[in-house]
Amino acid sequence: MKNPVPYKSLSEALDALDNGGRFFNFFTKAHDGVISSAEVEKAGGFLGDIAKAVLFMEMSLSRLSPSNQKTVLSRLDKGMRKSYVKYRPQRLSPEKISSEGKAETNIILTGVPRHTDSKTLLSGTIQVPIQIDGVMTFLSTPILEEYEVYEVGEGNSSEVCCVAIHKEFGPLPKQRILMGGQLKELQEGDEETGPKLSPFGSQQLQKLTEDETHSGPKRLFLDVTYFIELDRED
Repeated sequence: MKNPVPYKSLSEALDALDNGGRFFNFFTKAHDGVISSAEVEKAGGFLGDIAKAVLFMEMSLSRLSPSNQKTVLSRLDKGMRKSYVKYRPQRLSPEKISSEGKAETNIILTGVPRHTDSKTLLSGTIQVPIQIDGVMTFLSTPILEEYEVYEVGEGNSSEVCCVAIHKEFGPLPKQRILMGGQLKELQEGDEETGPKLSPFGSQQLQKLTEDETHSGPKRLFLDVTYFIELDRED
C-alpha cells in the first residue's frame, strides 16, 4: 500500500494527475489540460479500481486551498467527473460515523487512533475472499484475526468510532492522522464470544436480544486503506 503524499502546490497536483496514463492508454496525453480516469489511476498506482483511485486523489489534494482543489477538479473529463461524483469520499467526524455513515462508501476521517485488542469491542466477522479449485468464494473470519483494531476520537468529544487496518499494512501511528477507506458492516459473532460492545465506542454496551439484532443500529467500522500523518497546523 502506498500512502498518499499531499500535493504542496497546484502545479505539483496538475503535473502528477495530468500524466498521460499508461503506455496502452492511446487516447490520453500528458499535460493537455484534461485529467482522465486512466491518469488518476496511474497517479495512485491502480489499474481498474477507480473507487480507490478517487479516494487516493482526494487525500492527495487535502492540503491545497479550496480554490486550487476546485481548479484541479475542473480539469476532470466527463468520465472521470462521473466517477468522482460516485466515489467521492464523505468527510465525517468520529461521532457521526454511526448516524450518518453508509456501508460500502468511501470515508475520510481525522483523529487519534488508540489501539485495542479487546475481543468484545469488535467481536464480529468479515468476509475474506479465498480461491478454492479456481472458484472465488468468501470465508467468514473474525476481524481480529485479519486486522489491527483501533478506537478513534477527535477533540474533546467523548464519542469514538472504530477503525481497522489490515495487519499487512498496519499499524497506525500513535498521533493525529487523516484516514481514508471504506465503511464496512460487521456480521455478528458467535454467541460464545460473550457480550458485544457497540463499534461506536467501548463504553456503549450493546445488549443483543434477538429482536435488537435485527432492528438495532448497524455495526460499522472504517476499513483504512490510506493514512496521512498530520502536523499541528493541519
